[in-house]
Amino acid sequence: MSVAERLYLPEIRSARTATAVSLPPPRSKSDGIPWPGALILAIATAWVLVGNGLLPGRPAAFSLHASDNHGRVEMHWDPATESVRKADSATLDALDEGTTTRYPVEPKILQWGALAYVRPERDVALTMTLYKNGQPSERASILSIGPVASGK
Repeated sequence: MSVAERLYLPEIRSARTATAVSLPPPRSKSDGIPWPGALILAIATAWVLVGNGLLPGRPAAFSLHASDNHGRVEMHWDPATESVRKADSATLDALDEGTTTRYPVEPKILQWGALAYVRPERDVALTMTLYKNGQPSERASILSIGPVASGK
């Protein structure tokens, strides 16, 4: 028995007669997608992902933030920034009472991300310099203005 004999497929014919069918004109590939909107959505999505750290973006810059706590300037920075992680050492330059004093900052302090400076004057300018392979790599400065003395 041949394959054709084992598989009996009846012939199906349509009862309708062939009629002319009007097909729509072929569409171009760009007709279905609003490209300007899709582009704006893609840019916005990438911006959000980079901003949340989900995609690699430009590395965060080393920056200092300060607060005053009873005559102490408390400085904070992000120890996870690439420049801090790769730094061998750092120095803190304090311009206080018209004199600049340089203090070494140990790598352990850099990894903590904070240090305090006791200021003898109301206002102090602080600059932290990061060093990589013995060369200055990045620098950040802050000006901390002390509270106004009350005239009682």
